[in-house]
Amino acid sequence: MKVSFFERFCIPAPVIGGLLFAIISCILYVTGVAVFSFDEIIRDLCMVFFFTCVGFHADMKTLKSGGKSLVLYSLCIGALIICQNIISIGLSKVLNINPLFGLGAGSISLVGGHGTSGAFGPVLEVIGLEGAATFCTAAANMQALCKQYVPSVKAFLIVPVVGGIILDFMNSILITFFINVIG
Repeated sequence: MKVSFFERFCIPAPVIGGLLFAIISCILYVTGVAVFSFDEIIRDLCMVFFFTCVGFHADMKTLKSGGKSLVLYSLCIGALIICQNIISIGLSKVLNINPLFGLGAGSISLVGGHGTSGAFGPVLEVIGLEGAATFCTAAANMQALCKQYVPSVKAFLIVPVVGGIILDFMNSILITFFINVIG
């Protein structure tokens, strides 16, 4: 069933379902009818499965069809990710805040989005950055809002789905590198 309000504002079905569940579970909690508890181990596993399945669209034939353009695209994206992290870490040092916050506001949230924020936020907390998971998710939310309602350079750069897989792979490697350099 299609609802014109949700289509007009580009609200996907999983968001609607999640919001309905959150409202219903909140009402059940407040009234004392039921309390839900979730196993975080299974949550992380399901997130990995979900984001892995998103990448199943790409196959070697599709990757080969990208040719030199895809290689050039990947190199440019890698350079932009490195620049983004250097700038965000540099600004955090200028502002006299923990450079890991800069990394959280860099490619973790802006390139990786919610999935990468959900994966690397707890890693930053283990390193000692209190509230990193919340901060990374908030930065990813801000990026999603800006992407939706403000013209974005990324909209012109990150078009192919195939490029997204390479982008996530490169971003994970570069995030790990920057965490090791900073931490």
